[in-house]
Amino acid sequence: MVDQNSDGLLSRDEIRGGLGRFMPLGSQSQPQEEIESMLGSIFERFDEDQKGALDLKEFKSLMVEIMHALARGIGGSPITAVLEQDSLLMKAVQHELATHP
Repeated sequence: MVDQNSDGLLSRDEIRGGLGRFMPLGSQSQPQEEIESMLGSIFERFDEDQKGALDLKEFKSLMVEIMHALARGIGGSPITAVLEQDSLLMKAVQHELATHP
């Protein structure tokens, strides 16, 4: 589960834990400072109420942005995403299906 403490919010740690499960094919592990920079950018852009955690609306906005980026490709090259059973994206899809049947 992405929301590990079931508080209805996704903390930086919960987002960080999910990032490694949603990776493009052929990518290599990112250095910790790149991950922290990416987390900073995510929260700066999507944490609208600046509480340090993403609520469902903010998380949906993040996922829409990610899906649009994947659909467009990065730098004009096609992207193939791995959708593993326990990936961040799969969990988000399962959550949406469970809460909005």
